[in-house]
Amino acid sequence: MGRVANPRVPRRLSERLDADLGTTADGADRTRRATTGELVAEHVRQLVFDGALRPGDRVPQGDLAAELGVSRLPVREAVIELARDGLVTVTPHTGAFVAPFDAEVVRQHFEIVGLVQGVAARTVCAAPDPLVLDALAADLARIDAAADAADAGAVHTATIDFLRTLNLAGGSARQQAVLRALARMLPTGFFADLPGAAEAERRAAHRILAAVRSGDPALAEGECLAIQREHAERVVAHQVARGVFADAGDPA
Repeated sequence: MGRVANPRVPRRLSERLDADLGTTADGADRTRRATTGELVAEHVRQLVFDGALRPGDRVPQGDLAAELGVSRLPVREAVIELARDGLVTVTPHTGAFVAPFDAEVVRQHFEIVGLVQGVAARTVCAAPDPLVLDALAADLARIDAAADAADAGAVHTATIDFLRTLNLAGGSARQQAVLRALARMLPTGFFADLPGAAEAERRAAHRILAAVRSGDPALAEGECLAIQREHAERVVAHQVARGVFADAGDPA
């Protein structure tokens, strides 16, 4: 396969054992110390999203271990994690291969995120708690301030806080677990780096809070789904422009 270097992940993963994986556009928390296996998984995830590994390609476990300066064990752990998340398929006695990855896969991912977040928004809207609404408003104010300062990173961080507030207030432990699992689909920071993402996140937060305040639970739920569908199309367009996806297809 040749080199599998990824500028987002250092050659020696031991350099990042004390670093966070951060948070994700799904509003799930990754702010804990990452294991070596998780960092290898993050590396492979980025290779798939960059198109360096394509659907059907064998995941070169030996090459990855050598390139990243780790043993085979964390690479195997990474393959197990990626298989659980649906990015890799494992065939006994044959190896691990990149699973189908195209515009429809991305759209389905964001559709599920929107449905789960929508349940949380519906719950908050149906039984509004002034403390929760105030916390959402405070997060939104931070988003606006960061956007006005043209600080895309701060916009993303504040957006994650906004979504976490919503998900914790309106979601069950099971819903939150589902969102954490979904958060592993995209490489860390991928969505935040897309052109126009900061303004899209800002508009989305305003729409969600307005819908939650409306007193119409169906509207709050629907806005979350609509927003995630829009996010999906942003990701799909980016992947098409980069040549990772051959075409965007038609959204369902």
